[in-house]
Amino acid sequence: MSERGPMTGPGSWLPDDAQLIALVRDRGSDDWAAGVAVGLADIVGCDRRRTFLANVAGGDDALDRLMGAAGGPGLSSALTGAATIASIARTSADQKFAYLPAGEAALPYSGLRRMQTFRRFTGRVREGGGTLLLYLGEEDLQPATRSAPGPAESLRLDGCIALGEVRGVAAELGAPLLARVERPPPPPSERSAEPTAVAPPVETRAPDDTGPRAGSLVRLVIPLAAVILLWIGWAVLGSKAGANEDGGGSSDPVTAAAAPDDASPTRAEAAETGDEPRPAPIQAFNAPEARYSVLVGSYIRLGDAMGRRSELADDGGLFYVTPTPVRGRIYFRVLSGVYEDRAEAATAMVSLVQDGRKDTNKEWDIRPVRLAFDLGTFASREDADRRAAEVLANDVPAYVLRDTASVPLYRVYAGAFTSAEDAQPLRSRLKDLDSGAELITRAGVAP
Repeated sequence: MSERGPMTGPGSWLPDDAQLIALVRDRGSDDWAAGVAVGLADIVGCDRRRTFLANVAGGDDALDRLMGAAGGPGLSSALTGAATIASIARTSADQKFAYLPAGEAALPYSGLRRMQTFRRFTGRVREGGGTLLLYLGEEDLQPATRSAPGPAESLRLDGCIALGEVRGVAAELGAPLLARVERPPPPPSERSAEPTAVAPPVETRAPDDTGPRAGSLVRLVIPLAAVILLWIGWAVLGSKAGANEDGGGSSDPVTAAAAPDDASPTRAEAAETGDEPRPAPIQAFNAPEARYSVLVGSYIRLGDAMGRRSELADDGGLFYVTPTPVRGRIYFRVLSGVYEDRAEAATAMVSLVQDGRKDTNKEWDIRPVRLAFDLGTFASREDADRRAAEVLANDVPAYVLRDTASVPLYRVYAGAFTSAEDAQPLRSRLKDLDSGAELITRAGVAP
């Protein structure tokens, strides 16, 4: 079932069935086009709850820089198994979409569309009722850098939006042109004294944008929208730049939650006051849901499970223990990783078997364990680890996940369950400890 809301807001000019849309900027790296792409993604995200903006413009890092995501792993890393989609996604409280950066090992759209994992990813977004905006460059459409994809390499786009002076995108991509965002005119001091003709605000068909039509779909020229979107984009850029120029700020809005009145005290402050670190504000935690994990082993005794967890974690990766009732008896399961969708978990399970850390590759071992007890959110990994050690001393195994902000918060969880019924034994134990833990839907990525 689609998770998109009714198209009644500012993004309602998009056709309801347009889920995979290319945003094509004109040639060259350009902060203006990046700002417009961010504005468009926010507008679409106001109407559609699962909206993604992915940078597939190859070596163009303007959009990554604007979103505070330059460097590090990106979409290509996730598609090749070096990272996960959940771990690279950037979200924040004041944006209506999830951002997928190009990252260090960036591939252009012409290369990505030939990857089966990329086409599988776009298919999952479509099947889940999401909207994926692909930000790419005009140079990726030119004959010098483009070769026609074969039948198995084709990627069906539902539409495209031209940013700036790029032409012919509909024909090149085989998708209808949904809109064109024009660059604003230069300041009067930079313009010629000669009068210039003003283009009509709406054209039924741009002369050089020949290509597929979607019924009677109108090709739009939106000079006014460009001004609005520029304001949105440059407002974001200005706020990020202002935060970074003084060397003490952060590029992520989540940082605002770390104001002095709400921040957790440091260890030194805690020692002086005798207070334990206070959890950071819960509403500041922004991360994808952690719906799945991979079952690695099951043990009768907690000590055996924790020992196995430690052995596995020595080679890297997230491994944790959860008490699970099975036919009236509690078993301590060792689980690996947290994943937003089943396909990511399946890929991770194959790697675990290849590494020798799991014996068999079984579909049943991909466990849908989206529920867990929330034991607090902290501004530092150190404070979160202390909280986890504190509850483990009372025979409650806990683990830590982080959000996807550039300055992350850390949340401590206990257990991982398919249902509230499975969580009942641990709920009783936590109640005895007066922990105040609440059963919630997990969110977060490996710390």
